[in-house]
Amino acid sequence: MDYQIKEGVNCIRTELKAGEMKIIRNKNHVVRLSSNDISENSMRVFTYNNILYIKCLTPEPIRLELHIPESVRSLYLNSEGCSFSAENIEFDNIITCCRGTLEFTKVKINKSCRLSVDEADIRLKACEIRSMNIEITDGIVDFQNTLLRGNNTAFLHNATIGGLLQGALVDYVVSAGAGVSPDNIIVNDHLLTEFPSRKNTQNCAWLLIAGSLKNTVRLTIQKPRVRY
Repeated sequence: MDYQIKEGVNCIRTELKAGEMKIIRNKNHVVRLSSNDISENSMRVFTYNNILYIKCLTPEPIRLELHIPESVRSLYLNSEGCSFSAENIEFDNIITCCRGTLEFTKVKINKSCRLSVDEADIRLKACEIRSMNIEITDGIVDFQNTLLRGNNTAFLHNATIGGLLQGALVDYVVSAGAGVSPDNIIVNDHLLTEFPSRKNTQNCAWLLIAGSLKNTVRLTIQKPRVRY
């Protein structure tokens, strides 16, 4: 199966079953969707009002590659059990609702990011994200040298969050919301309750953690190492 869409597309919406989708930046203006696993009869792919709709009809696990040009600024990823990965791509908005793993590497999100994941993990590697809103059940949110901006929220259901955030300690305000004790959040090897109150937080990135934790939250905030 190989679809190539040459019309102007600025938004993509998916309804997938099981398997995985890899999202790749395309150097030209064409959107390309390909898979060696299924025939075109197992997919519904069409455009309307500059939105590309991708719907999978088969319950069998499939592997999809989606090549998208710079004109695509928004993604709405919906799946019953499909994992998504994206690398070296810039968007304005991403919304996900899935039961598969999300793995974003060097992805920049300029305006808003809403990630809803059930029984799977979220891995954010060297990303730059503004206004992140996460809801996760029975999984792990893993930051790997990721930069947050604006107001960010993580609501956890028997899940946990941790890893490495890029920047200085003064660039972030981490706080505990409903259901989470500040004594269960450790930032740079110190309990959240050990940090003094901040006065000037106008330009900080906020990260509010709420819900129910599976394990203690452990976050490290540090500037990237400069190599000469």
